[in-house]
Parts: sequence; structure tokens; C-alpha cells
Amino acid sequence: MRSLEKIISSLDTALEEKTALSRETIDELMVTYLDFIKDFKKDAKNTEEIRIYDEAMDTIKDYVADRHLGLRFKGKTSSTKYNPIFHQDWYKASLIVFKLVTFGGKNPMSFDFLKPELFDGNPDTDLFQPHHMDSRQKHLLQFDIFLLFDKEWHSRFAPLARTELGVQLSHELENSILELMAIDRDVTQKDIERVFGDLEILGRKVSDWWKSNPDFSRQLNDWNDDRKLIREGKIREFLSIRFTLRDENGDAILDENGIPMNPVLQMYDRIVKEKFNAFFLLDGVKDLSHLLTDRDMELLKRYFKI
Repeated sequence: MRSLEKIISSLDTALEEKTALSRETIDELMVTYLDFIKDFKKDAKNTEEIRIYDEAMDTIKDYVADRHLGLRFKGKTSSTKYNPIFHQDWYKASLIVFKLVTFGGKNPMSFDFLKPELFDGNPDTDLFQPHHMDSRQKHLLQFDIFLLFDKEWHSRFAPLARTELGVQLSHELENSILELMAIDRDVTQKDIERVFGDLEILGRKVSDWWKSNPDFSRQLNDWNDDRKLIREGKIREFLSIRFTLRDENGDAILDENGIPMNPVLQMYDRIVKEKFNAFFLLDGVKDLSHLLTDRDMELLKRYFKI
């Protein structure tokens, strides 16, 4: 019981002093602390021990919401300015991994896979561009208001975000891809034509944009393989295959330790799994609606079997 009270005290102190705990302590919070408390509950024998358990869980959830996810920034922000959370590394990493998984790694218009170089932080090889589907919502954070593009496609899509019709078309594009992702078998060309229907963006049917990809057949086969991994919750395997940096011969580029370089997988292992665990922990307890819509949370639960 003394150890559990020590946990409560350390978290309460962090909350009162408005300071974040170290990375090592956060890891303990998400793994060791929770395991310890669950074991404590199993062995709890009286009302006082149950009270201590409930207090510990409440304190952990308060800490996760306030210090771990930065929800203290929640508040009114001008619609023309980005929310401060948008610029935090944990948010950008979570957005990237979430959108790559929910779209199977695809550029939503060209049907090309987004290149791993977009996520390595090197502007010389281009950088990923999170696109607000509605330019009036730059102050919002929910994952489902974004598409992921490279610089070229982001610039082509930017004007759409400033018109009602453009916003509507972008959301139809997103919903159509999610419908294709949800098909529990290989997607075919006929599925693509059926789901996109007459949806036309930038002067052309979206299905024609996809089918005009010069490597359409192989791209579709690879996408179906990736979709299967994602459906099975094999997120790490999907990210490892699709976002390893490669040289012109297709060989993996190795770091100084001989390990293949993969910027997205590094984000997932270092930041994102921890954050998504925090979302699951707080689901139904804290208001996360400014970060996750109900559909976002449903997709998290479906795909991220953490």
C-alpha cells in the first residue's frame, strides 16, 4: 500500500507544480504503474484499499491528460491560428501514423504510396504536408479533418479548402477511401469505380486519377497486402515494409548500428504507441473530443491493438 501511495504522491506533485515527469517515469506510468495497480486491486481486501485504488487511477488519468497529452492547452483559439498542440512532436507523430494506417499509406489522389523521405525531417527530400480540408478549421485538432500529402499535392488541394464545394469534395474523398479500407477482402478496380462513383476533383474522376497511376496493378496488389496487415493489427510490420528508407537500388539504408532507417517506425515505437495507450486509458473518462472524433476513436480501437 505504501508503494501505491508513493505513486499517487509523485503524480500529484507533478500536477501541482505544473512540471512533467521524466521520460523514464512516463514509461513507468504507462506500464509498470498500471500493472502494479491492477495487481493491487486483485488483492484488495477492504474498502480502504479499494479507495486507494480508485484514487490512484484517478490521479494517473489526471496526469496523463494534463502533462502527458498537453490537454492544459485546451481552450479558445482563433480559427485562423493553429492550436499550440498542433506544433508538438507527439501530436504530429500521432497524426502521421494514424493517417498512414487509416489510408493504407496512400496519397489519396495519386494512389502512390507516400514516400518515407517525406517523414525524415529533411526539407531537401520534401516534407509531408498535413492538409486541413477546411481552411476555417486550422484551430482544430481532430485527426479526421486532415489529409496527408506531399508538397505538390498539398498546393493543388489548398484552394479547395477555401470553398464549401471543395470542403465537401475532400470529405467525400476521405469517406470513400475509408470505405475501401473497410472491405474485408482484396479491393478490385471495380470496387474503386463503384465506391468513388462520379466523385470528381480537380477536373477528373477520382477513380480515373487512381487508375491512371502508371503502376496501378502493382500499387493495388501492394495496397491489398498492406490492408491485410492493418486489418490484422500488424501495424509495426506494415510501417516496417512501407516506410524504410532505400537507396536507388532498392536496398535499405542502414544507420551507424546497421539498422534499417525508418522515420515512421521510429515515431511509432518512440512516441505513438505510448500516446495511443493514453487515449485508450482516458476514453470515456476525460473529454478527448477536441483531439478525437467518435470515428477517430473507433478506427484507433479497430486497427491499433496495442
